[in-house]
Amino acid sequence: MARMSWEDFAGKVTGELAGVFHITRRMLDRMREQGNGRIVYVSSLSAELVRPGAIAHATAKAALNTFAQHVAAEAGACIPVDAGFRVLSG
Repeated sequence: MARMSWEDFAGKVTGELAGVFHITRRMLDRMREQGNGRIVYVSSLSAELVRPGAIAHATAKAALNTFAQHVAAEAGACIPVDAGFRVLSG
């Protein structure tokens, strides 16, 4: 964080959330018209794990997880909303 500017931090967080916001807003309208749908957001373990150098990415993913919870509350039961990640081993 000591070497990261506010502009870099804000750009990363805003960049990740802006697309999610706009696509969600557009798709929720369509899903409501159809009466069904499902939204799945792909998050990251970075939202939960603390490690040096990942502050902007981790903040963006934590915000995505919170965003998904609020979208789920607003969307209602007819449009399930999930956010998460899977750990895959090779």
